[in-house]
Amino acid sequence: MQEEPRAELTTFSCRESVVYMIPPASTVGHRAELWNVDNPLQDVTSSVVTSGDDCWVRLHDVASGDLFAECPIMKGKPLTSTVEPVVDSSRYFVLRVVDRDSGRHAFIGFGFRERAHASDFAAALSDYQQYLKRSEEAAAMQQAFAAAESGEQGPNLPTLDFSLKPGETVSLKLAAKVSATRGSFLMERLPAAEAQPSENSGGALLAPPPHERGM
Repeated sequence: MQEEPRAELTTFSCRESVVYMIPPASTVGHRAELWNVDNPLQDVTSSVVTSGDDCWVRLHDVASGDLFAECPIMKGKPLTSTVEPVVDSSRYFVLRVVDRDSGRHAFIGFGFRERAHASDFAAALSDYQQYLKRSEEAAAMQQAFAAAESGEQGPNLPTLDFSLKPGETVSLKLAAKVSATRGSFLMERLPAAEAQPSENSGGALLAPPPHERGM
């Protein structure tokens, strides 16, 4: 049974992009000043397209609309392994393009005439990287919870020991709730011999009635 094509989402698109033939990188990286940026190899439209966990940078011929080159973003590797910014400009990049039929790859220069377009391009790729990171974290949490429910200790759930060690004690401080009749509450709990008026209480205890003193 033939697998149905997955839906694709275009997260970035620009009609004013250019492609260059580039020399090998130096020890410090690629430099756009060595590309002869005023003489591009091809004017192209560019887009960032995602489908599930996959992502591509696609370049199309401006006139015909045919696919000119495609740069698949390699998962599990740094983004710079497929899309590398140059060291002397924020408008130019080096793309690792791959031929769909042969699988062979090459590196080409790629850039924008407007700096804002380059910024949006980089933001789209950054959003894709963040999506992959969140997906990996969610999968790890799901695996950990599944392991916990089955009684196994998942790799992300450390064992917590709340038992008391030898010689350790626990002290509990319970605060008594004092009502609005604080004086009565305390007096009821004092022994008879200690139930004496306080110097600051503003009152005194009454003596027994006269007829009860001799009893």
